[in-house]
Amino acid sequence: MIILLALRNLIRNRRSSLLLILLMAFISLVFFLGSSLISQSVRGLKSTYVDNLTGDLVIQKESRISMNLFGANTPVIDDFFTIPVLPAYEEVKQVLKETLPDARFAGMVSGKAVLDAAGVRTAVPLMGVDAQSYFTLFPGLKLEKGEWLKPEEQGILITQGRAKSIETKTGHPVQIGQLVKLTYAGRTSFKIREVPIRGIVSYTNPGPFMEEVVISDAQTVRALSSVLAEAAEDVDVEEEALELLDSDADDLFGSDTGFFDDVEASANEQDNLIDDLRNELATQENSEAPWIGGDWNFIIIRLPEDASALMARNRLNSRLKPLGVQAVGWQTAAGNSALLVLLVQNLFYIGIILVGIAGVVTIINIILISVFRRTREIGTLRAIGASDSYIMGMLGLENLSLSLAGGLAGILCGRFFMNYINALEWPIPHPFIAALMGSPVLTMTFLPELALRAVLLAVLIGFLSAIFPAVKAIRINPMEAVRQG
Repeated sequence: MIILLALRNLIRNRRSSLLLILLMAFISLVFFLGSSLISQSVRGLKSTYVDNLTGDLVIQKESRISMNLFGANTPVIDDFFTIPVLPAYEEVKQVLKETLPDARFAGMVSGKAVLDAAGVRTAVPLMGVDAQSYFTLFPGLKLEKGEWLKPEEQGILITQGRAKSIETKTGHPVQIGQLVKLTYAGRTSFKIREVPIRGIVSYTNPGPFMEEVVISDAQTVRALSSVLAEAAEDVDVEEEALELLDSDADDLFGSDTGFFDDVEASANEQDNLIDDLRNELATQENSEAPWIGGDWNFIIIRLPEDASALMARNRLNSRLKPLGVQAVGWQTAAGNSALLVLLVQNLFYIGIILVGIAGVVTIINIILISVFRRTREIGTLRAIGASDSYIMGMLGLENLSLSLAGGLAGILCGRFFMNYINALEWPIPHPFIAALMGSPVLTMTFLPELALRAVLLAVLIGFLSAIFPAVKAIRINPMEAVRQG
């Protein structure tokens, strides 16, 4: 009986009913489309960075300053910030192997330099990588020309975009094996390294700055950034050299020791000594030794497909805290671009809350007007014995029916809008927007869970909006209502 009466009232009040349906449809449509875009942007950006640059997790030294793979996440601090070296590297690797045995990982040392290629000078971020394991972590990194870096081999990999830029400015294509210079000017040092280009790579749907990244062997970045490393090979010190540690300075350099008399030589012999010294230094500079210890800034981790990054991070951090390091998610490691998307997401949901509040106020006013127009009807029902719960149930059912109809109408309109956008196949010209959407072509994905949330939001708003008018309705005096009618 109450359902039939509610349907009759909806038909009789067609204007207010249609207005409520349109308002609910608008709210559900805005929430559905906005949530879909935000959800798709988060998933697209995550795929972009996880598959190309950051991995699922990154281990770094604990710091009061939030930092990404190339510096601080705060722009003002970034100019004065130096990425700390990862301490207890071997211990951290052991903890990682024990805690996440199925994970893959690789070390990375970060730096900055000026790249001089055929006279074209540009500032570039450097990634010194463990060539043996780094390239297996990222399916989005593709080799376009040349070869991958090999362990204990000096060289760099540049992106296809950078190679095209150099070709445009010089008129000559970049050649594999071409020598380039990397220059770093610090506060107390100035260093230059000349290395060959080993290959040209590309990223799948690159992020806003990935085209600028130069991948290098780790030792070149260490040398430029003055990162001290610990050699894996033991150094044998002769017994005579150790005896010098117990000697007095006067005994070593006094005039009566005969030290200077023993090193007197002719001019030709001195020239030979200088030449021998130069050859020895050149040999040491070109020698490559395996390095271990505190010579990495980060450890990049890739988890199995079905693994939870949040759970893995919590497990790692519980064991890594005594070592002074921590695991962070891809959002922090990606830097400001990922954090900006999360900020936009939060601002959107705040906007939805404001729209919902405005919708509730508007719906309450519409229902109140409808209730005042039906004063005689409600009074008559109360006069013939209708209970308060009956009156409230009737008004609530009417409003919930309108809310459900409006929510479904909004989802239906949103689905048609998505199909129309996907059929247009609009290319996205800006790389940052393309990275956000996870595709160079504008596409929108229908997500049933978001559609359900939008409908539930419309029903919730309708329920909350019906409470106050229903309370006003049950307070109507039956005799006064009949007298007014």
